[in-house]
Formats: sequence, C-alpha cells, structure tokens
Amino acid sequence: MNKKQRQILEKLSQVTKEEALNLLKADKAKEYLKESIYMFESFPENIRNDIDVATLAVEINGYNMRCLSPELRANKSLALKAVVSNFNAIDYVSDELRNDKDVAMLLMSNNGLQLSRLSAELRNDKDVVLAAVRKNCGSLQFASNKMKDDEEIVILAITNEDLNNHTLGDASDRLKNKKEIISLFFKRKFPEVVELEKSIKDDREFILEFTKKFTSLLNYASTEIKDDKEIVMESIKKEQQHFVCASDRLKDDDEVALLAINQNAYNLRNASDRLKDNKDFVLYTVSRDYYPYQCASKRLQKDEDIILAAAKNSHLVLGHLPNKLKKEIGNNDPFTYLETKRLTKQLQSELPAQKAVSKSKMKI
Repeated sequence: MNKKQRQILEKLSQVTKEEALNLLKADKAKEYLKESIYMFESFPENIRNDIDVATLAVEINGYNMRCLSPELRANKSLALKAVVSNFNAIDYVSDELRNDKDVAMLLMSNNGLQLSRLSAELRNDKDVVLAAVRKNCGSLQFASNKMKDDEEIVILAITNEDLNNHTLGDASDRLKNKKEIISLFFKRKFPEVVELEKSIKDDREFILEFTKKFTSLLNYASTEIKDDKEIVMESIKKEQQHFVCASDRLKDDDEVALLAINQNAYNLRNASDRLKDNKDFVLYTVSRDYYPYQCASKRLQKDEDIILAAAKNSHLVLGHLPNKLKKEIGNNDPFTYLETKRLTKQLQSELPAQKAVSKSKMKI
C-alpha cells in the first residue's frame, strides 16, 4: 500500500455521518476505486451501520449489503432496495430473507436467471418461477422438476424466448413428448408444423413426421425420444451431427453408429467405447477419413493396421503415432516401414500353411 492510499484510508476511517452521506450522494466510490479502495467498506463500522447511511448505500449499489451488520442484512426493507440496484445483493442478505418470497419476486422481476440463487423451496414456487421465466425464459433450467412439468410455466417460457434459445430442452420429458408443446416451440421457425399437428393425433407419429419434414428434434428431445431408434435414425439422416444427441444405448448400436459414420466419419467421437475399440468398425471409419483415428481407443491407436488405413487418407496421421512406434521407425519413411512390416507379417503367417500343404502332398 502506497502513501496516498494510506492517507485516503485514514481520512475515510474518520468520516462523520454527514460526510459519509455526502460522499455517497456525490458518487465518490468510483473515484476511490481507481486507487483500489472500496469507499463504503472503509467507513467506520458505526457509520456503515447507521440506517440512513446503509439505506443510501444499498440504493446506490446493493453490493454494499455485504458490509453491513447481521442485523441490517436481516432488514427486509434494505434487502428489497438492495436486490433492485444489484442482484448480487441476494448473496449477502440473511438466510431468512433469501427464502423470503417478496424479496425473491422483486429479484425475479429484475433478473430471472437469479432463480439459480434461490432456495429449493422458492424454485418450486409457481409464482416465483413464473416471474422468472417471464423476465428470462432461460431461467426454466433452474426451476424444480415439478415446475418443469407445469404446462403454464413451460408454455410461457417457450413463447417468451428468441429463436436462438433452447428452452424446450429444459422442460420435463412428459412435455417434450407432447405434440402441442413441440408445435408451439417450433412454429416460429416452421409455421407449417401447425398443420402437421392438426393432421396427426398420435404424439409419437407426430414426432417422427416432424423429424422427417423439419429440423431434428433431438437437440431438445426427451430421454424416450433420444432412445427411439427409428426417430434417431431419421434425425441423423437429416443432420449428421445429431448422433451426439442419441441415447447411450443407440450410440452403441451398430446400425445407428454405421449410419452416423457414413454421414460423417468424425462421428466416431460420439460412438460408444465398445465401438471405438472394435477393430473392424474403426478400420472402416479411418478408411473413410484419417481424422477419426484420434477418436479410436488407445489400444487401436497403436494398431498398425489402423494406422496404415488412416495414413492412406493422409500422412498427417503419422504425426500422432505413439512414441514407442516412432522410435521403432526411426529415420525410415513411416508409411513404407509400416507397409513393409505388414506385408512381412502376412507372408510369415501364410508360409506355415503352405509348408503344411506341401508335406501332406508328399505323404500321399
């Protein structure tokens, strides 16, 4: 701390109530911050906790709540003023006020995303959650499971968002499977979906037809939809990157994974560990594109057949060889060395069989 800072702190530590009020009214806090000094915090404790000084301080910046006594942090009037001026103030009010519905409602009216900071009880309060999603649709992700399954709340959230948000993904599985909800969410992008909704009564068939006709539902879909093989395959045909959204079971399904690989070989990164360690499957994948080589299991990344298959697409893969193999190759051309080694192994495996055939003919 330099001399100037010490002089400022000494002066602030001796201010009277009137001087403190004048400094706050003149908005001198920014001036002191340039010297790395937090003005309100530097006031004498009895001045900070004077109700008039404290009230003005939190009206200017609710963050000042953190410098108050436990008694003032439990003052509801101060808490209400504080969360209006700075939503971070909610972290410094008393535990009782953090669970106060009036404080929560006022906070939600200013910043719905602060729902994440409220108690489990308030995140399960319909009035509070409605206020939150009304202000910011993304706050649905912080609501309780019960509120995520409330149609009124979900409908408000998905009709109160811009086209780039993904609120439907935060709804309950039950609502993500309901065609009326899906239709409401997507109709701004695809007005035609409303006609599809009218013509198909069954929820599952609607989802399947929606997947075929429009963009994939998998980014927002329920666990059930992500585990429906027919729907997932239709989605991957439409958009190859949607393989990442499939359930773990379908990421391990040979047919689904092969479809995804044929769409884009790099989809190997999203396949199950079993398939990433399946030599035939990985050979087929890297023969299409060298890049998925890095997504194969550690065991297969050392497999010379896999390396050669990938290298035939691009010699760049040779830069990813295991250190042990690099030492073995030395100064030799990697591709020539590995190809020669493969052919040598093949001949050696065939020779015993040929000798056996020759011996059997001689006996005859």
